[in-house]
Amino acid sequence: MRPQELRCAICGHTKFVCIDSVSFGNWLAIKKNRPVRKDFVFRLKRCAFCGHIVSSGDYSAKNIPLLYPQSGLAISAIKTRPYIAQSVIDYVYPYLKTSDTIHIADLGGADGTFLKTLISYLHARKRAARIIADNYDLRVQRKKGVINFYRCNFNVSTDVRKTIRSFDFGFCIHVLEHLTDPRVFLATLSSNLQKNFRLYIEVPANELLSERFGLNAELIHPQHINMFTKPHLEFMVAAAGLTVIKSRYEANGDIPRIQIVAEKRSDDPGKTIKRFIRYKHSLFEGVAILLMRACRARKKIAVWGVGQNLFDIIKINPAIVRSIRSGDLVLVDLNLSGKIVCGAPVIHPKDIATSGFKIVVLPHEEQTVKSIRSSAGQFGITQERMVYPYKKRNTRFPA
Repeated sequence: MRPQELRCAICGHTKFVCIDSVSFGNWLAIKKNRPVRKDFVFRLKRCAFCGHIVSSGDYSAKNIPLLYPQSGLAISAIKTRPYIAQSVIDYVYPYLKTSDTIHIADLGGADGTFLKTLISYLHARKRAARIIADNYDLRVQRKKGVINFYRCNFNVSTDVRKTIRSFDFGFCIHVLEHLTDPRVFLATLSSNLQKNFRLYIEVPANELLSERFGLNAELIHPQHINMFTKPHLEFMVAAAGLTVIKSRYEANGDIPRIQIVAEKRSDDPGKTIKRFIRYKHSLFEGVAILLMRACRARKKIAVWGVGQNLFDIIKINPAIVRSIRSGDLVLVDLNLSGKIVCGAPVIHPKDIATSGFKIVVLPHEEQTVKSIRSSAGQFGITQERMVYPYKKRNTRFPA
């Protein structure tokens, strides 16, 4: 990764400050009893905006076998530290839905060690009659029992979109810290999979590093490109379109860990906003109908509040302007009295205090309505004359 391409996985900014470096080397070959070694230097950089720390250096494909000498990327954290598996299962078990069929996936599961442990656990507790299990990793393996193995490069968005199938519960255990852009991976996963799902995420907790953890686990290593803190990880997960429903630090064993359970939900905020806009439009349509019925019946009526709501209602039925000009519809406003709006003068509330016609209050904001009600009382206008058109409507949004 070239320095100018470095982008913070948390906030997306590109300005970094170098704080230290990590040296790493590996043997390439031994020729004529003379070992050939390649050394690397990776810079530890802190985002100047959010403080997230990343490792910057040559992460090209040719160097991956040197960075991961133990069979490439095929060694999982579960394989080297079996105690993690039971810790993960205990943490997520309450969130695994009981059903006839459950589809689970391990994203970065290497040889499928964790899925085998989880499947045995679920069968023993009769949690599901049928289990579908998918294992994704850089190195594909032969199918083992019910586990399907797929090759997928999580750093390539097109690979993620084409390869990963929908699942009910996924596991991403000590994977995100190895990716060049984990936020893009999570966002691609969230946007590509139509079905709602839950996802367990685990990464090293770098803010808990100490003499005990740091030396035993070797967490500051070029294999770890992103060095997360719990607040940063939670922010990144949310930015990717997932909702964090549970998170904690876990410090058993020799690795301090951050554990998160997140889920993709169907409650799209954009859809909620659109429903509200439609609902508001339907309210204004009802007010427009109310005003035009009164005008057609030759009943003089006033509207209190010459603001945006009035003009939104006029857009729905422009004939309201003719009723204003003809005097059938009287405009009332405390601040705009004496001004000309829609070809007619705006009346002060005190000038209609003794008239008997109804007054429709157009604003819907609570504080504005309270102010109008108070002003009406000051000018001797009874509440029997006041019409609040939004109150009698069903306040539930239409589907």
